[in-house]
Amino acid sequence: MQYTIMQIVSLFLDFIFPPRANERFLRRLETLPYTPSNFEGTIFLSSFQDKRISAAITENKYHNNHHATKLLEQLLGNWLGTQSGAIILIPVPLSKVRKKERGYNQVSEVLYCLDTTEDKKTLEDVLMRSKDTTPQTSLTKAERLTNMTDAFAVVNAQKLASIKKCTVVLIDDVITTGSTLKVARAALAPLLPPDTKLITLALAH
Repeated sequence: MQYTIMQIVSLFLDFIFPPRANERFLRRLETLPYTPSNFEGTIFLSSFQDKRISAAITENKYHNNHHATKLLEQLLGNWLGTQSGAIILIPVPLSKVRKKERGYNQVSEVLYCLDTTEDKKTLEDVLMRSKDTTPQTSLTKAERLTNMTDAFAVVNAQKLASIKKCTVVLIDDVITTGSTLKVARAALAPLLPPDTKLITLALAH
């Protein structure tokens, strides 16, 4: 078997720096399964139970894996392609502590890969995490809602008020019980102009 120079370099790097199992698995994928559905009022685009989705979410969230991010961007792009009219995407923010530890917001990384147009924009500086909450994955369903109480606050009401005749999409990577998006939506909704529509969306459930 003959190898190209790039393949030889890749094999050498894998030998020196063994890739994670999810990282190696994702290399074989060019797309992710797009199976949009609804959970308690939130649209989700695929199932987290699917190994391809869970691997992409995990690699994007904890390792800032560019290939995983691009796969998730394509998944979101599938949904955006079905929508008409102006859309503004607002990622659920991390707390300052968690963003400092991780170095990035995994949802924002997906949005940065999108081809933005005049009708499809990302808006990040209007919502903030007002407290550093306990990670939701370690809590029960009842504890998750309590944990998220007063977790979000609007920081740029004037910019929100300037939004006109569009769909605002509040987006997270994974929805489990829906507590995070419900609380974030409650903080955002009262300050949006009446001619806007607010949707909550997750990449997976």
